[in-house]
Amino acid sequence: MRDFTTEILSAKGPAILAVGQAGYIIKSHNGQLLAIDLYLSNCVERVEGNKGYKRLLPQILNPSDIDFDVVICTHPHLDHFDIDAVPELLSNGRTKLFCSADCEKLVHQMQMEYDFLSITYVKSGDHCIEGDFDIMFVNCDHGAGAPDAVGVVVKVDGKTIYEAGDTCLRLD
Repeated sequence: MRDFTTEILSAKGPAILAVGQAGYIIKSHNGQLLAIDLYLSNCVERVEGNKGYKRLLPQILNPSDIDFDVVICTHPHLDHFDIDAVPELLSNGRTKLFCSADCEKLVHQMQMEYDFLSITYVKSGDHCIEGDFDIMFVNCDHGAGAPDAVGVVVKVDGKTIYEAGDTCLRLD
């Protein structure tokens, strides 16, 4: 996992790196880091038990390996809002978490010390600027299981990156 951490830290921005599952890391020219939907533990298997849910790719990064400036969770499914990794990702007291409005229950279940955390619940149409990142949250139809899911448009260093989140196929 150290090799991948070195790869991230040494990459010249702007850069986008796939972390597996649905996770991505975006790095700015100035070295700021934004993470989307990181799945860095095996919490799905731990929580869901023997229902056949398995990690699709090997874990290549530990939550303690890198300090992120921004973490985004597009919806409350555990492979996008990793309840084991998110507390560790926020433990430095400076990382900002943006998550869909339907993630609030998971945040409270994690029983973290909230006084120092920066958590913002977002919905489609919300917009913010965090450091080098201009972030727009857009509609994402992920069905009834995640009605508030969002996609993400990130502008950084003159580039625009669209991360659709999990979406449903509609044949209407």
